[in-house]
Amino acid sequence: MRATLDNLPDAAWRRRLVGIHGAAEYVDKSIYEIRRLVKLGLFPKPRRPNGRQWSWQLGQLADYSDAIFKE
Repeated sequence: MRATLDNLPDAAWRRRLVGIHGAAEYVDKSIYEIRRLVKLGLFPKPRRPNGRQWSWQLGQLADYSDAIFKE
């Protein structure tokens, strides 16, 4: 996924929405782990553009990854 995002400008890249499968791939966790972390408040809060499906902006996921790997 990251290879296809390299061609986007930084501002556009950070605003792009991905679903739970894309988020799981980006942060290298399972969808079950992401659901658990969201429930515990340890993962960025998802958006729900259509009421049910969880989505995140890639910028949120990048900030989360940076914070996790910085520790």
